[in-house]
Amino acid sequence: MAALPQQIQNAYARLSLDPGADAQAIQRAYAHALKQIDQESQAEAFDNLRAAYETAMAWACESERRATAVETATPAEDSEAAWHAWLERLLDREQAHPQAVLAAALRDERLGAPAAQEALETRIATVLAHDPWQRLDLFDAAVACFHWDTGNGRQLADRWTAAWIAQACSESLAWRAQPERDRLRQLDAVNAALANPTPTTALLTRHFFAMDELMSHYGYWLILRMPNHILQAWSQAYNAPGFQRPPAPKAVAPRASFKLNMPMVVVLLMLAMAVLRLIFYPKG
Repeated sequence: MAALPQQIQNAYARLSLDPGADAQAIQRAYAHALKQIDQESQAEAFDNLRAAYETAMAWACESERRATAVETATPAEDSEAAWHAWLERLLDREQAHPQAVLAAALRDERLGAPAAQEALETRIATVLAHDPWQRLDLFDAAVACFHWDTGNGRQLADRWTAAWIAQACSESLAWRAQPERDRLRQLDAVNAALANPTPTTALLTRHFFAMDELMSHYGYWLILRMPNHILQAWSQAYNAPGFQRPPAPKAVAPRASFKLNMPMVVVLLMLAMAVLRLIFYPKG
């Protein structure tokens, strides 16, 4: 504890108190000292005692006010520190379990105020919208925790961010609704692009239709899975003058299943009997 100013120390000493005693102790000490003074014959001693009392009381009251202010500010400071700590963990691209971390953050009592949780949601949404690469798991975790896929994302204050979240959720739902063979073909194309940032003509041709589908209809879904420089490299390669678009694969017509029904069975039996009659009774 820092030493008190000399004037304050003298005031406490005049009251026979240890430096830093509280207001109640000062009042008791003043009342006790006052009984030992004849105010009429010891006017100077009374004035000195009164001055010491007022000085000590002013210091004690100010100290209590400062302590109360610190105590009042502590929850807010704790909330802000917790907010930054959780956010740092969530935005770490190496975070292996973002959904568990986000759920724990939302259970943290220090972030219990709605404003703190809204601020966390807003910050996560903003980062996803502006820097989505390698944050697919965080996106999925936020969708699950904040229910963005049911329209809650549109309530975000920033309209551009809200629109980005809404479109990303819509495309994710639409992508999952595709047949499995299409999804596997598209994931194969994404993996090929990640492994080959500068594509060869053979790769471009092999994955043309899958990448064309992704770039045309699932752009937000795609940028959560592919860095922008690779996406741009493949897009520019597809649009280069020398690239020849491969022919569309021929659609294979589904085979109609052949089933015998009862009328057809009767007709076939009658035909068979007629043929047998001709064979065995040619003149009949």
